[in-house]
Amino acid sequence: MLWKSLLEYIPSKEVFISFVRYKPQPNRGNLARDLLANERTFLSWLRTGMASISVGLAFGRLIGTTLSEVVGTLFVFLGLFIAVYCCIRYYVNVFQIEDDKYTADTVGPWILVSLLVAIAAVSFALIFV
Repeated sequence: MLWKSLLEYIPSKEVFISFVRYKPQPNRGNLARDLLANERTFLSWLRTGMASISVGLAFGRLIGTTLSEVVGTLFVFLGLFIAVYCCIRYYVNVFQIEDDKYTADTVGPWILVSLLVAIAAVSFALIFV
């Protein structure tokens, strides 16, 4: 689980320092390849969050009704949640890759899908009901 694995790393002072300054590691095995793949995944999640924020701003500003502002606000909050989630997930993955262990996140994707379904349901209800 993401939060359990994140809490495993929080107490150490090195974790907080590594958020600002990364300590280089010697490339052993596939370390560089795995870290670069993790960075590409982080950037794709970040692009998704920015796209959601852009959709929200477009809904709120271009259409201009109260209904569109509500839907736009929901999409902006979804984008902000995705941005925060991807940053946390990125650092958890970096620490796990460096420790030669990896646990798949099974909760985060369900939270994101649930939020998107809820926003779609609210949008549908506000527009068509």
